[in-house]
Order: sequence, then C-alpha cells, then structure tokens
Amino acid sequence: MVSKGGEGALGLILEPLPRVGIWAPAVGGPGHLAEGLLCLAGAAERLVQQDAHALRVAQLTYRLAERLGLPVQQCARLAQAARFHDLGKWLIAPEILDKPGPLEPWEYALVKTHTSLGAAVLSLRAGPDAGLAVGIALTHHERWDGTGYPRGLAGEEIPLEGRVVAVADVFDALLTPRPYKPAWTPGRALEEVGRQAGRQFDPEVANALLRLADEGRLPPLEAPPAPAEALPRGSVA
Repeated sequence: MVSKGGEGALGLILEPLPRVGIWAPAVGGPGHLAEGLLCLAGAAERLVQQDAHALRVAQLTYRLAERLGLPVQQCARLAQAARFHDLGKWLIAPEILDKPGPLEPWEYALVKTHTSLGAAVLSLRAGPDAGLAVGIALTHHERWDGTGYPRGLAGEEIPLEGRVVAVADVFDALLTPRPYKPAWTPGRALEEVGRQAGRQFDPEVANALLRLADEGRLPPLEAPPAPAEALPRGSVA
C-alpha cells in the first residue's frame, strides 16, 4: 500500500539518484526499479529482523535519545524507525557491498544511493511513523560539516533523528568486522566518534555517546542471534 502522499514523495526522493546504469539483481534493471521498491517494502519487516546491525543501531539509538533527554515515547519511536536505516542496501548487489578492496568511483556512487532508495521504499509503507523512517533512511549519512550525502545538509538542517542514527550507525559499524576492515576496539571507536564531533557528527550527539560509555550504559555490543529463517544475503551494515 502506498502511504498518503507517497507517490509524490517517491518521485522527489528518486530524482537525485545518479544514472549509474546498473542495479542489484533484486531489481533486474533500471526499468524494474519501481517493482523492486514495492517488493522490498513488503519484505522490509522480515529483512530488518534478520539484520543484527539494524537491531543494534536501534538499541543504541534509543539510549542516545534517552541520554539527550527526549521523552520515552519519542525514544521508542526513533529506535523503531532506526531499524530501517539501511533498507536501501538490499537493492545494492552484495558483491559491491562486501567487496574486500577499495570501491571504484561508480561503485561508491551506487552504494551511496542506498539512502534515497531506502527512503523511497519506506515512503511506500503505511503507518504513523513512516515519515520518521523515511527521514532517517534519507539523512543518516549527512554530515554536520555539510560534506555528507545525498543532499549535503549541514548542522541543524539535518533532522535530529538523522543526526542520532548517524552516530549509532557509525559506532556499530566500526565495532563490526567487514570484508574490507577488521573490527575496531570499543576504545578506538569511541575516540573516533569524539574526534569527529563537530565534523561528521552533531557534537551534542557524539558527546551523548561518550557519556553513555563513561556511565557504562552502552547496550550490549555483541550481535543478537540470527533468526532461523534468515534469507541468504551478505552483510548489509
């Protein structure tokens, strides 16, 4: 079901996508992109439930929002929506996402489209917090200094939910091994978040993470067990 206003929002979200000429097998080609988005919207809940990174980011989003003083209900809404932040990566070929070496420029351009693709998928879903999930998917790679993507927003132009999930996403990604990098230690990851305060991250949100660590209130860093019916897929973190 297309949410109210979703059809118009879909066009606005997809308009800035680069014409890279290749899409994941799930889409089958540029002409089938809309069909792929609809299929992914229908499978979204099952996909994020099998994605340990998405679930950990949701947990940390809740703790960060709580540490920032947001009401409990808003913390819960942010955490729920944060589970879908990387949904667009299911439309990117896993051989590109999990490539062990450096990405070619066209490959990196394709990976960056996961923000707009995820937002487009989520705009097709109904629900009271659909707009919140769309905003998170679209803005969690924007940077405080304005050098992020897809729109180059800066400072408080980036919605708070995007700024919070940006910190949770990067911190968890640093702690997780990838084909192209080993896992960082928590201490090193925390140092990096602190170093990027005011550059990549909203300083207040970055400091909230550091305070949670000092207080011993970070959520468990290990991955939860994967569901038995997990789909065959490479890492989407």
